[in-house]
Amino acid sequence: MQIADDCVVSIHFELTNDRGELLDRSRDGEPLIYLHGVSGILPALEEGLGGKSPGESFEVLIAPEDGFGIPQLELISKVPRSVFPNGGELAIGMQVQGRSDTEERQFMIIAIDDESVTVDGNHPLAGMNLCFRGSVADVRAATEDELENWSDDLEER
Repeated sequence: MQIADDCVVSIHFELTNDRGELLDRSRDGEPLIYLHGVSGILPALEEGLGGKSPGESFEVLIAPEDGFGIPQLELISKVPRSVFPNGGELAIGMQVQGRSDTEERQFMIIAIDDESVTVDGNHPLAGMNLCFRGSVADVRAATEDELENWSDDLEER
């Protein structure tokens, strides 16, 4: 069976940037499982996997605008340390919950000084060229239950 919409797909993968640095991989030999056609993975990766069969290898190169976007300077801001409750233990790279002009989002602390903390609300992979390499482990037709409940099941995973 080939990968197409409404198929449950299992892939083993490694994700690297354009310097070859490993950013992510399928965990402990367990494949990543997703439902093709429901935006469970990056659309550009999904498109690159379409038509592949179990046992096939893949390499999908993704430009920033097709991956996690181009970094937006307006999502980087310097805030007073007093914004953080009790002056908490802060560290560069720490993820904190905050509010942008329009929504709640995750921010990463990118700089700290005595008076302020600089946070970045861009996705950590924004601006990067990405390369997904791997193989297709399995492809099967989704059950009716999976088609109806896949997004609910994702929240439980």
